[in-house]
Amino acid sequence: MNVIPVSNLSEIDLYSDKLLTDLNWFETNEFKLSDNFAGIKIHIAGDNFDSSISTTVMKAIIRLQESIYRQYSLLAYQKIKKLSFEEQAMLELYAKIEPGSSWIAIFVETVLQNIAEKIKAMTPKQTMSTIAIVAVAATLSLATNKIVDYQTKIKELEIQAKTATDTAKILAQTQIETIKAQTEFYKEIAKQTNAQIEIDDEKIDPDQIKAITNQVRSKATKTHHVLEGDYKVTDIHIADDWVSIDVIGTDGSVIKDINLLETFINQDDYKLIKESANRAFMPMKILLTMKGDKIETATLSEIQ
Repeated sequence: MNVIPVSNLSEIDLYSDKLLTDLNWFETNEFKLSDNFAGIKIHIAGDNFDSSISTTVMKAIIRLQESIYRQYSLLAYQKIKKLSFEEQAMLELYAKIEPGSSWIAIFVETVLQNIAEKIKAMTPKQTMSTIAIVAVAATLSLATNKIVDYQTKIKELEIQAKTATDTAKILAQTQIETIKAQTEFYKEIAKQTNAQIEIDDEKIDPDQIKAITNQVRSKATKTHHVLEGDYKVTDIHIADDWVSIDVIGTDGSVIKDINLLETFINQDDYKLIKESANRAFMPMKILLTMKGDKIETATLSEIQ
C-alpha cells in the first residue's frame, strides 16, 4: 500500500476526481495526515465583525456540518439515516474565533481521522476509509475556483446515481452532497454586506458569488421517449387497481414503477413478467414521459 502524506485539505482534494473516474486507484493508496494538519481559516473584516460571527456565517458552517453527517451515513450505511449521538459527536466540527476583526479557524483533522477509523472498522473494504477522507475533504475544501454550474452538475450526478451500481452510486450521491453544501455555504457567505472575506487566504467577492449561486433555473419541459432494449424485472408492485414493475437494463440503467396496462399486456405476458423477476433479460419497449432529466411516468408498451 502506497502511503501519501498530506498536510491540508487542498492536497487531499486534488484526488477528488478519482472518486468518479478511477476507483481502482484507492486499492493501492491511502493518506496519512500530518501532525499539524491544517483546517479551514475564514477571515471576515467589517464594522460588524470583531471577535464575533453573524447568524448567516453560522448557518454556512452548519451546512458543512450537515453534509459531513450525510456523507458519512452514505459511506457507512449506503443510505442517509439519523446518526447516533456518539456518531454525531465523533463528526462534530470545532471552530475557534480569534480577536481582531473575526478570524474563524475550523478544525477538521480529528473528524477526518474518526471517519477513516470508523468506516475501516465497519466495512469489509479497507479502501473505503481512504475514499471517505477524500469525499469529506472535497466538501470542506472551499476554494472559489471550484464553484461550478451546480444545477447542471447535480443533474449529471443524479443520472449517474440512477445508473451506477454499488460504490460508484454512493459516490455520485456524496458528490451531490458536496456541491449542495458548498453552494449553500457560499450563498450564506454572500449575504455579508460591506464585509471583506477571505477563506484560506483567498479573497472572496460576495457579488461574484451571488451571481454564480443565484443561477436562473430554466423551466423543464415535458418530453416523450421510447426505449427499446433488453431489461430484467427486479421487482413487481401490486395494488388494487394497478401493477408496476422495476427493471434493470443490460447497460446497468434502472427504471422504477413502470406501469402495466391491460390493453397492452395480456395474461401470458403478465405471467412471463411475474416468473422472470430477477432471472432473465427480455426485449421490452417502454414509453417514458420526462420533465427535464426526470422520469414522470413509465409504461410498458410491449414485450417483443
